[in-house]
Amino acid sequence: MHTTRQFLYSKGKIHTSYFRKTECETARPAFVRVDNLVCNKGKDELLGGLQCMIVSQKHKSGVTLMEVMAVVAIMGILSGLGVAGLRSAVANARIKDAAYNVTAFMERAANETRRLNTPLCVKKDGNYKLVMYKSVCTATQNAEKIDELKLDSPTKLINSTVTSAKFKDAENKDMTNWYDNGADFTPRVGLSAAPSAGYYAVQYGGQGLYGAALKSKTKNSFEPMMKFDEGSWSKL
Repeated sequence: MHTTRQFLYSKGKIHTSYFRKTECETARPAFVRVDNLVCNKGKDELLGGLQCMIVSQKHKSGVTLMEVMAVVAIMGILSGLGVAGLRSAVANARIKDAAYNVTAFMERAANETRRLNTPLCVKKDGNYKLVMYKSVCTATQNAEKIDELKLDSPTKLINSTVTSAKFKDAENKDMTNWYDNGADFTPRVGLSAAPSAGYYAVQYGGQGLYGAALKSKTKNSFEPMMKFDEGSWSKL
């Protein structure tokens, strides 16, 4: 929308200028363009055009301290939720990897037993390492080491004292955890060289998050397993 105004200069002449009403009368700090101002008439004629050049700024918008604090608080809450979710995802991925890796290592031991046609043992060396020996588990002190698997901390091997990580067999009895004595692999013609039943269990730090490599009597191979807190085991 345009408005026409007349400006009276010192020489007695009247000059008509067109400007945008919306820009002149609003409170936005903007300069207004004067369209038909004749600039070659001298500085007195320019003074009239400057009457609408500067707009009032007394209604300038802003934010209050309470609004800033509210935004900061919301950002903090959202960041906290994001970090917690990321940590949970990392823990789940790490325990799954550990369960898969231990399962693959036990399968390798079974294959090596058949290939070498000699008994092998998979025994823990501390809480973060499994070692494959060329002997039975009762004679590993001076036995040859064939291979080893090292777990990444804080994922560690756990024993049967962690009751929530126990497996039950078909008769509701505790299955063998190889944490203390190791797992013996024996070559058999036409059969799996793996132990008949048992498991190695791992835990992510001190959290109630567990993984395992399980060998049951009804299976010829090892199965990767996982569970949360007091929940039931599930196959990966």
